[in-house]
Amino acid sequence: MGAFDLVVGVLLLGLFFNTYLYGLVTYQFLVYKTTKFNDPQWIKSIVLVLFITDTAHSAVAVYHGWEMCVTNYANPASLAVVSWTIPFTAVATSVAAILTQYFLGHRVYKLTKNYAIVAVIGILSVLGFVFGCYAGVRSGIIAKVENFAPLTPFVICWLGFQTAADLLITGVLSFVLSRSRTGFRRTDTIINRLIRGAVQTGLFASLFALADLFSFVLHRDTYLYAMFAYPIGRIYTNTLLDTLNSRVDLKNMNTSIVDSDGPNQAYKMQNQSQTFAAGSNTMLSAVHVQKEVLTQLTRQSVHTFDRLYSKAVRTTSDNLYLLSGDSIKTITDQTRGTTAVSRTSMARTNPEDSVYQLLASTRYDPFLLSVTWNDDTDGPSPFFLLPYQYERLVSAAFAHEWQHVSSTLTFLALKDACRNAVSQQLTPESLQVSALRLRITVSEDGAIHVTATPLASKFDMDPTFLAGKPPTRLTDAQPVRLIIDQEPTEPSIFTRTKTTNRTVYIEAKKRNETIMNTFPEGVASDVLLYNTEKYITEATIFNVAFWRYSRWVTPTISSGCLPGVMRRKLLEENRVTEDESGILTKESIQAGEWVLLFNGVQGCRLGKVETL
Repeated sequence: MGAFDLVVGVLLLGLFFNTYLYGLVTYQFLVYKTTKFNDPQWIKSIVLVLFITDTAHSAVAVYHGWEMCVTNYANPASLAVVSWTIPFTAVATSVAAILTQYFLGHRVYKLTKNYAIVAVIGILSVLGFVFGCYAGVRSGIIAKVENFAPLTPFVICWLGFQTAADLLITGVLSFVLSRSRTGFRRTDTIINRLIRGAVQTGLFASLFALADLFSFVLHRDTYLYAMFAYPIGRIYTNTLLDTLNSRVDLKNMNTSIVDSDGPNQAYKMQNQSQTFAAGSNTMLSAVHVQKEVLTQLTRQSVHTFDRLYSKAVRTTSDNLYLLSGDSIKTITDQTRGTTAVSRTSMARTNPEDSVYQLLASTRYDPFLLSVTWNDDTDGPSPFFLLPYQYERLVSAAFAHEWQHVSSTLTFLALKDACRNAVSQQLTPESLQVSALRLRITVSEDGAIHVTATPLASKFDMDPTFLAGKPPTRLTDAQPVRLIIDQEPTEPSIFTRTKTTNRTVYIEAKKRNETIMNTFPEGVASDVLLYNTEKYITEATIFNVAFWRYSRWVTPTISSGCLPGVMRRKLLEENRVTEDESGILTKESIQAGEWVLLFNGVQGCRLGKVETL
């Protein structure tokens, strides 16, 4: 080993690695700036300050290499004294650490609502910053490497507190996110990606900080510690930018919006089952569901539903329809009630008291027990795509910044509310042969309200059947008659999420009421909507797809349409494709052409465009 390997050699290795990481920082920064995330100003400011700090520090690092290898090429005595670049490194690293930890601490708060944990993270981060700045400035004052022994306790405190904050953040985020798993593949895949990001955020910075610490304590007469010290700031910035930019991948993994890290949003995921209890060392359930049936629902009817539901799950599809038609009895007597409510302990008011609620429409149909792709976590389900309905409700709650819903709405509570509503509407004999439309509303305080109404008939074939056929091979005796709206509809949060605020859809039907009244009585009709840029978006109660280039093509989410559950299912199975080329304009629609219509109650239907 050469005389300068542990001085000049290791420093150059650190500078090379730091420069490589700065290249990644620059790339990540450009991706962040060009993606146009809808982030609050404080996050954008942190990103900008970190990039400026990294740029300055990387320039200083290159200067340090020049100063050592060129300016002092023939002056080995200069290695016994540190230049101003080493103190600058300590301060710049401390700045990067506290800004990144502040950002991640904010996410911990949004996920846990635990002030104690966030306070501990804040204290550790501030202490690390103070000791880091002090150690850096003090090293510049001491200057001579042989006199660095008094710095040891300050360096230990600096890197120790900094590492403790990183590991605490990593542990809390990983634990809380792991508790958020729902059992649904798509959601769990996103959560696993978030857990991986949380681990990466703290792990790499902690490893380099600890290596820097032990190198300084054991080999402070060399520049081994500088090899690890220089890249730490870049590691912090890279992990933070990766966390922000990874939302693009998460959005592609989920048809729901996974976008900005707004002032009231964290990872777009929140613990569905448990959370830290402030001021306590124990875990408390965040969801205390108290079922309060607001109708004459008896325990016997609930038990009857559960028993028959379980029996139906075990019954083959052939046996489900052996019951006589005489046994089908639809209860329409309003005195018996048609609704059941599952309320959380946080509920204060009736859902109708709010300005609007989140809305979902699904279907109870015993035929669905024979459709293998409609399973949920309990196996075959008579509720149409209920897991997708649940995930869309959670996404909508985040979009509307409804904090209570994200911590109280669980799939089990939603399913129980649907079961109760079905039990109120159907007799034990009709549970296996009748179909119901379920209207689900969720208020801002987390109350779930489900109303069940009878449907004319149950499914008799796979509800996605029509999506697999070209229009030339399809027939429908009574297609939905479609009219193109007379005016554009401005996209908004009320078109991208489903709520009881249906104003834009009601107005669209009113504008076309005269034409629709000319259709024969009993003929289904709807209005095709388009946005202000004249791109087709949806119908008032359906997502839509048009036959283009030998494929069914549906408008993209960016058009302003609702990300419907049936739309998501068809996209996942590649039965429809999104209009990435922008071909579905108002002018492209032809009178008489077939339109594939789909929603979470009726499945797939055919529509036909009326004469324009």
